[in-house]
Amino acid sequence: MKYLAILLLLLIFIIDKGYSQNYVIASQDGNILYVGFENSLRVSINEYSCSDYYLKTDNGRISRDKTGCGYSIIPEKSGTANISVYLKKHDKKIGVVPCRVREIPAPVAIVANLSGGIINKSIFENQLGIIARLPATTLQANFRVQNYTITVYENETTIYSKSFEGNTFPAEVIEMFKLLKSNSRVLFSNMNYISANKKSNPLAPIEFVIE
Repeated sequence: MKYLAILLLLLIFIIDKGYSQNYVIASQDGNILYVGFENSLRVSINEYSCSDYYLKTDNGRISRDKTGCGYSIIPEKSGTANISVYLKKHDKKIGVVPCRVREIPAPVAIVANLSGGIINKSIFENQLGIIARLPATTLQANFRVQNYTITVYENETTIYSKSFEGNTFPAEVIEMFKLLKSNSRVLFSNMNYISANKKSNPLAPIEFVIE
């Protein structure tokens, strides 16, 4: 899975045999990579074209895109991934870029672009479902919500509770939203999502109050 975001450039200067050789490696989140995810890289070396060099790593798999100067790296473990830059001519290594590798942070459940709080009924009843998104990061990774339970409370009394597979709101839920009253509480719980490593993980509950 490729991340689509504004690249943050990490500029490295290498001194090689008495002359200065400049190259730039740009990753999506500074020099931080994430385990099990396809992290995009961009590489530029002064006075060399994309076909003149290649990359290697000691943590996971790295491959070149079919077009352009892009590379992708999928680290296997947290810690550090050293990215080595080689010139194809004479198979010459010109430097190494160490990148920090972290576990991907847990996403949060989102409805109407919110992870809970006070919401207008008219906005709520026009929502199609739940998504999972990473909070406070430049990364844009997609997660698939597997299931959820929706519970509605009025004056501390449960008036509706049902579990569903998938992430969309069926017609009966949309109709129930239309009947919500001011100060009704809507709780989404028992949620799971599929991450890039294909594992099922729990999502924290979120709750809304109808204004």
